[in-house]
Amino acid sequence: MDDKFELFKEKLLFEIELNHKTDIKSRFLIDGDDIPVKTILTEADIPFVSCDGYRLDDSYYFDRMEIDRLSNELLLNLLNKVGNDPDKASEGVIIINNLDYLFDRNKYLILGLGKFLDDDKRTINYNGKEYTIDLTKLTVIFTGEFSDKKDFHDMEYISAHCIHYEIGRKDMPHHSQK
Repeated sequence: MDDKFELFKEKLLFEIELNHKTDIKSRFLIDGDDIPVKTILTEADIPFVSCDGYRLDDSYYFDRMEIDRLSNELLLNLLNKVGNDPDKASEGVIIINNLDYLFDRNKYLILGLGKFLDDDKRTINYNGKEYTIDLTKLTVIFTGEFSDKKDFHDMEYISAHCIHYEIGRKDMPHHSQK
């Protein structure tokens, strides 16, 4: 199991670094939970923010203004985490957890999040100042349990733009089964 985690870690960090050097958007769809991803990013000192699909379902609908509000909130959180440096925020990571929950309940929001991936830049007004974040360098990671989803077609817009991995806590080093 340690080998699978190490291979995943190596691939994930390679793709993130490649994204920063080439401006090729890095998008990942992780079939599994977010714990391995957060562990890797923390150990590599890569700034990240996350939001949970459970929270999003009740708050957001398929409305471009709502999707923009969500994406701006995530980018602002990332910007704050890196001391309001838009270049550092551009090289950060946004994790959207439990996308499978949204798949079952709010497929329109998933489509809206997919459209956010198409943007190249986003300007955010914060405390009277404008910050422009280069979204081509930003890494976006979607996590969830997708192996039991039979009708994956509705997620096609996101999945077609993502590198797919399957990883979970059980694959992490020193994981103890309970």
